[in-house]
Amino acid sequence: MKMIVAFITPNKAAKALDKLGDLGMKNCAVTEVDCVGATNEDESSVKMNVMLGRYSSTLSRLEFYCPDEYAQRCVEVICEVADTKRGGAGVVSVVNVEQLVRVRNCEAIND
Repeated sequence: MKMIVAFITPNKAAKALDKLGDLGMKNCAVTEVDCVGATNEDESSVKMNVMLGRYSSTLSRLEFYCPDEYAQRCVEVICEVADTKRGGAGVVSVVNVEQLVRVRNCEAIND
């Protein structure tokens, strides 16, 4: 089992979710996050974050679990959809999941 976490530009998130859904990845947590330190060539998306005291860009964070055999294709789909051909388009990480347990009945999820 893998956990995929992607930080991509917000205008690409809906299309990424659609394409992931086509692969069978129907469940995904999506949050809006302020990212500091990444270079973003689109200056209109960089703003001074008063709370953080530095410049930041708003990105969409997509997070979901998938079987090992789907991970590489999910990464490829996200990269294809989210690529802006410019710096600051985002990143995707793939993390091994040792155990995933459903809260309602404390049973392991194996698929």
